[in-house]
Amino acid sequence: MRKVRGLLGLLVGGAMLVLAGCGGGASTGGGGGGSDASKFAAVDLSKPPAQPVKIRMGWGIPAEEIHYVMMKKPEILKHHGKWYTLEWFQFQGTAPQAQALAAKSLDAGTVASLSLAQAVEKAQLDVVVTGQMIGEKKDQSFSTTWLVKEDSPIKSLADLKGKIVGVNVYGASLDYIARTKIKEAGLKPEVDVKIVEIGFGLMDEALRSGKIDVGVFPQPFLYNAKNKGGVRELFKLTDVQPDFVQLINVFDREFINKNPGVMVAFQEDWKTAAKFVMENRDETIKIMSEISKMPVELLQKFLITKNDYYRTNTGMPDLKALQLNWDYMAKEGHIKAKMDVNKVVIPDLIK
Repeated sequence: MRKVRGLLGLLVGGAMLVLAGCGGGASTGGGGGGSDASKFAAVDLSKPPAQPVKIRMGWGIPAEEIHYVMMKKPEILKHHGKWYTLEWFQFQGTAPQAQALAAKSLDAGTVASLSLAQAVEKAQLDVVVTGQMIGEKKDQSFSTTWLVKEDSPIKSLADLKGKIVGVNVYGASLDYIARTKIKEAGLKPEVDVKIVEIGFGLMDEALRSGKIDVGVFPQPFLYNAKNKGGVRELFKLTDVQPDFVQLINVFDREFINKNPGVMVAFQEDWKTAAKFVMENRDETIKIMSEISKMPVELLQKFLITKNDYYRTNTGMPDLKALQLNWDYMAKEGHIKAKMDVNKVVIPDLIK
């Protein structure tokens, strides 16, 4: 594993993203298959190239178990080392990966549904959704939860007036979800309710010390907070979006068009890794512990259970849910206009 190659690379990537946003970006057309589809049908996986093609892949922590398995157990991947190799670049979030993809510093990476929509809209990022890692489904999985202290006077959303709400990053999906709930109570974000930015690792301490009145907790932070006691739930992400796509894998469309055989090979191995995650829980937990430095004992209590994110054993992206998420973002003004998920999909490739 390698981290991003220095701050200079990030600054250059960010500058290129800004330039792309000024009107010089690539076209986002070409979704839905069309001429792309025939390239994949003609691939013969028994005839790899003389040299495998390098894929520059972005990744982050947490909840990217498919990526972690591909990193740590390449021997289970039938086509790795023959059709392709992976060069890993670690990021602290999904928005910087969208920037790196726009700057052509990555061939593929992890993005969140909101990061993808905004990057396509603002920077005309031209990528294709190829797989999904995690999501949230109401009553079927864990859902990111906003907590208050057990003795808090906040009993309903209306009680948030004059209070402080913590979010992980301004402009991220969870920030927008919180603002939606605040508006549902007839309150105005930043007028009636103060919103502050606090990292997930500091959220629990900020809540218990009174620096904030409400905090947002994904796993494993939610498990830790509830295990300590003294907190209660106020609302969940799935109260706003019952079926929410969290993390998806995308590839640069130009890379896909140049390397159809590599893509078919990678997709087959992606499915293998997704299946491994779901069928080999103990080994996946050990890998996750090695990557994240979280204790195995902690991960055993929730990872890949109903108290964790929603996953499938194929890694297939939930396009219907993604479209609903984008429709919500457009309705709430987080993106300017409705967007069509079909423009970032090649059906024959994700099959």
